[in-house]
Amino acid sequence: MTPPRQDPRLRGDDTVVMHAELAEYLQCIDDEDIKSGELIEASYLDAQRVMSPQGLENYLVGIKAMCTLGKGQDLVLTYVQEMPVVAKEVGEDILPDTIEAIMKLASLTSGAVITLILANLPLAATRLGDAELLRGYLKLLHQLAGKAPRGLRPMMEALSELLSKLTLGGLRRWAHWGAQAYQRDFDGLAAYFALQTETSKSVLQRERRGTLFVDNHRKLNFYLRALWGRAFFMRPTADDFENRQGSKPFIDNYLVHLPDAFDAVGDIAGIDVYRAAAAHAAAHVVYTEGAIESSGLSPAQCCFIEIFEDARIEYLAYRRFPGLRRLWLGFFEHAMEAAPATQNATVDTMLRLGRALLDPDYRDRESWLDATAAAFRDRLAQDAANPNDSRRFGLECFERVNRQHAMRCAFCSTR
Repeated sequence: MTPPRQDPRLRGDDTVVMHAELAEYLQCIDDEDIKSGELIEASYLDAQRVMSPQGLENYLVGIKAMCTLGKGQDLVLTYVQEMPVVAKEVGEDILPDTIEAIMKLASLTSGAVITLILANLPLAATRLGDAELLRGYLKLLHQLAGKAPRGLRPMMEALSELLSKLTLGGLRRWAHWGAQAYQRDFDGLAAYFALQTETSKSVLQRERRGTLFVDNHRKLNFYLRALWGRAFFMRPTADDFENRQGSKPFIDNYLVHLPDAFDAVGDIAGIDVYRAAAAHAAAHVVYTEGAIESSGLSPAQCCFIEIFEDARIEYLAYRRFPGLRRLWLGFFEHAMEAAPATQNATVDTMLRLGRALLDPDYRDRESWLDATAAAFRDRLAQDAANPNDSRRFGLECFERVNRQHAMRCAFCSTR
């Protein structure tokens, strides 16, 4: 009996048999164009190792989608090889977003440029380090494809240097500046995006941030593990598209979100800003046992409660690790020295209160503030595990400051 003839797409030059599932989705690849069956097989095996069944299905659907674009087989093979790496870096949920982004780009630029984008996607995923940031990066590419399509190729060629120095927000501002400045100068546009002009390098330097999260993630992990002997999950986040301020650290489901970059704060280096923020967030993860009741409270009342709760959490941390007090105290000292003379009175009081709660040697110009801080520290020495004390002291302090504000307003109105 004659054995059935095997589909030639299931073998490379070395007769390595690929998975039938992969061969089914690679129908757009001509037999002689599959130059290395081992390479494609290895990519698919990598995908199986890092993806769930649903993720693997999305990966295969993406292969078929790349085939339907008709943009060349290099594009398809690049997708096959690179997407498992991207999924490993930022998670498989990025796959549908990537497929959608590539489909949109297909009507705006060439297959060669899209292939370059896919080839650089693992680099972008590694440098950005988060699926949400990578989605923002894909959105930026779509915007540039509409405004400055001739800049995409040189930008891809310079991407390693760009992402080694810029956050996503910085990259966005740098790119949009060039797209706007050279919208009618195609040669100038290409030179700008290739980092071949002094203007491009100058804008890059202007947008450069001091310390990037991606360059210090491992150091921060080791730092927190050395303190608490446990792992903490951290991820970068960005909110600096329109300015250089970035987002504030926050915690969501025990996941610590830190800005994707920190500038130095006075004489405090960026890495120490990261250490202070990471240690503070980790202390909340370790010592916070439940939310403080805040129903019916105003935002201002909640702010005062948060000042005392932060002081309670920090007390628990520096009682065990005394060096943390000195690390955190430096930020209060700098903020008070750099505060403008026109600073809001309530904000100024909150800043001084935070300093007094952390530093027992600090003496404020208002005796009641020193007395409040001393009373709270005494309470912590007796029982630092009770967050209700933070609520009680916070509300009492708010009422005191509110009465002072009302008295000042009444005095001013009678003059």
